[in-house]
Amino acid sequence: VTTIERGVWYSIYMYVDYTKTSGWADFNATLSCESAGAPATLSVCDVMFMKELPDAEEKPQEPVTMAGNLYVRDDYKEKGVSVEKGEDGVWTYTNKTNGIDGGENANWGESGVFFMEISSSDSFFTNGYRLIRLQLMAGENVTSITLRFGQNSSNSYWVEKIEVGKPLPARTVYLYDADGKMAESLERNEWYTLYIPVEDSTALNSLQSNGGSSQAPAVMYLKDIKYVNAISETSSYIFGDTVTQGEEGKVFTSVTGQETMLVNGVTRSGAATAFESTGEFFRAGFRVVKMDVKFGDNTSYLTFMLQGDVTGRAQVWYSFTVGQGAGANVMILDENGSAVGAIEKGVWYSIYMYLDYSATEGWTNFLGYLGGGSEGAPATLTVRNVEFMKELPSA
Repeated sequence: VTTIERGVWYSIYMYVDYTKTSGWADFNATLSCESAGAPATLSVCDVMFMKELPDAEEKPQEPVTMAGNLYVRDDYKEKGVSVEKGEDGVWTYTNKTNGIDGGENANWGESGVFFMEISSSDSFFTNGYRLIRLQLMAGENVTSITLRFGQNSSNSYWVEKIEVGKPLPARTVYLYDADGKMAESLERNEWYTLYIPVEDSTALNSLQSNGGSSQAPAVMYLKDIKYVNAISETSSYIFGDTVTQGEEGKVFTSVTGQETMLVNGVTRSGAATAFESTGEFFRAGFRVVKMDVKFGDNTSYLTFMLQGDVTGRAQVWYSFTVGQGAGANVMILDENGSAVGAIEKGVWYSIYMYLDYSATEGWTNFLGYLGGGSEGAPATLTVRNVEFMKELPSA
């Protein structure tokens, strides 16, 4: 419908982006009158809730994002810090200070780029946005990047150092390569997509390059800066002290049965806040963790344990046993998409685990274990294609 007429029944749909699952809210409707003494009326029936907008010839758009703009502090311009937007839409951020590396004009976020809609005004918060989504490239002389979006690094989203060419720190960093895969490191002269959670309007809230000097400034490039309510990328990966890279994927090795495998974006040992431990995936409505796995010769079972505020600190288990099927809250499919009755070793399967994570805040652990290993004959599991989904698939 492009023109609304009086006296005609219509079905109207309103997309309410309510990513926070708790908190007071008003949702009120008003009518406009054309003249005094002639009250406006509206007849209403069949009110219901839906999870998605229906298909139509012209489907209404979901809530739009807001574009972001950058600036640097005046007191650091004289120290050689600048940011300029080119005709192609790319911002060039030049920093002639060492940043947190010490040395020349050392600082801890003050020489970074700031976001006008966050630091200079409150439009980011008044419009209900929660995340910055941008693309960045670390250019010449950048040794690391600091994300200072909190009061300190111990209880907020202040990631002190993302080093160029090295594994990401033990924080939850939402960094994706050009193919949309969650990255495990930040390499020089490559474009990445980065999400930054912004919780505190009183914090410094800056993105800073480190390693520059007056003779060799650090140069970064940023583009497509947007403010969004939720993460849309779904890729993830496993990690752990006994997780290594193999030819077919990552390999999780267990000898004692006590070694743990973790899923990035759910649990991080260095998480400083509950929302960082929970992960932006659950805030965005994702509930299913999916991965492709192959059981090694000595492996008897794979099990995951979910424990946190959402479970009342109780342990919820997700199990896959060789020679048997899958346990509760899980699904296992073969490469043809058919349900599996008995798990075999050396065969690729897709496993799905439904995490009933209705509370989106609170500390949590989601840990994977292997059984059957011993000294000299460890249990192994090869893993690839880890991602988050909103629903279990049909089998």
